[in-house]
Amino acid sequence: MIEIDIPSIDPIQHKPKVFMGMTSRQILCIVPAVAAAGALFALTCSFSMDLAVILAGICVVPAVCLGWVTPYNMKFEDYAKLVYFNMFVSNPKRIYKTDSAETHKALTIKEREELEKMKMAAEKKEKHDKGSKATKSKGSKKEAAKKNESEATK
Repeated sequence: MIEIDIPSIDPIQHKPKVFMGMTSRQILCIVPAVAAAGALFALTCSFSMDLAVILAGICVVPAVCLGWVTPYNMKFEDYAKLVYFNMFVSNPKRIYKTDSAETHKALTIKEREELEKMKMAAEKKEKHDKGSKATKSKGSKKEAAKKNESEATK
């Protein structure tokens, strides 16, 4: 029996290769960057070869990021926008206070016991209030029924 390994790649995530194993996005990013880096190298190599290589490398880095880098499966420009927004635009302070486990860790054992007792007392009071309202409403219903009967007999 012939067995064939089937790759577990999601068809949506497949990126078709256009030329030399590069996608069209990568080609569109690298061609202008290499042209600009070559021109910059030609202009600055007469001053210093080290400076020319450094400037050409700096010119190519943004194109490489745009074409190849995909953090969290996002395009680099979308990721850069999110990072910029979260670091500089959005408010770093939380508006709402959360009731998390860390806030309860700061309490001492006695404070926790007191807090639990207060919660239990509040629950008992709510149950008592609900029970007294229910008995009052039942009594008023009985009285209303008796009044209706007395009026019907008259």
